[in-house]
Amino acid sequence: MNHDLVPAQNQLIDCLQVTARGPRQSGIFALWLLLRTCDDALPPMTLSGRATKRRIDAMVKRWSSLSMQPAIKRALARSAAELALGTDSGIVAALQNLEGPTREYLGQDAANAVTLAVRSAKRALRLERTTA
Repeated sequence: MNHDLVPAQNQLIDCLQVTARGPRQSGIFALWLLLRTCDDALPPMTLSGRATKRRIDAMVKRWSSLSMQPAIKRALARSAAELALGTDSGIVAALQNLEGPTREYLGQDAANAVTLAVRSAKRALRLERTTA
């Protein structure tokens, strides 16, 4: 794990602790899973293509058992598809796809965590490009 997205993950964990059980909590949990997967895909210590595919497949399978709003499910599916591309821009796009739906359906605190994740991923990718 690269730990670039840990602050955003911690914000989502805080949101989980104060959110009542139900679709909203499930959506936040699904976001947290996606952030963990994105963090593992960030350079310099990226997982292999095969390991990333297995991780994404496991994440999507886990999502299938969660009760979430349809808009969040659609946004997560788009994000998983972007992440599966295996590109740096796919990681950022996967996170950016979630900003609007998260704000609308899961609340401002969760949306702030996603925004922080987008910024952190961009920063990590910029640093990797300058050191490579």
